[in-house]
Amino acid sequence: GILWSAGNYNANIDNVYTLEGRLVLPEGVGNSGNVTVSMKVQVGVVSAAATEDTYVRDNTDAAGAHNKDTALVVKNDGSGYSRKTVMKLPLSTIPEDYEHAYLEFELTGHPSETFSSMNIYRTVTSWDQDTLVWKNFPARLSETPVSTVTLADVDKSLSIKIEITDLVRQALADGE
Repeated sequence: GILWSAGNYNANIDNVYTLEGRLVLPEGVGNSGNVTVSMKVQVGVVSAAATEDTYVRDNTDAAGAHNKDTALVVKNDGSGYSRKTVMKLPLSTIPEDYEHAYLEFELTGHPSETFSSMNIYRTVTSWDQDTLVWKNFPARLSETPVSTVTLADVDKSLSIKIEITDLVRQALADGE
């Protein structure tokens, strides 16, 4: 059998824990190599906030103007009124054996009557929230959206949860 050491494991706190174990062998059988075992255990949902996020407004060169705002703005209301949002997600915090990854966010209110959908894209990661402006907004890695949030989605709930498992797997495979 294996005698597991609890370490910092806490069944009541969502996290990924590494448990260490010692082989328990029958009497007379030795473990001359001091072989140990370990395994990762995920309790609950592990989440991580964006490491950088900001939005940009067209017709302005105010770099970093919105990187301290508590809300991110997305809109497409014509020249001078459009906004794009970008976020960097910390992929290094994702457990190796994750099954699903989600992007969760909440809208601060119901979109205008002209809203039909909002597309989510993967972009290049070589941007800095302090220097980002409309003109140097990061390029999309594909013209096909990772996901689309529709009016029907928003009518159900202002809390949006999008599965991004395939996106995360591809980003990790690309070395991000």
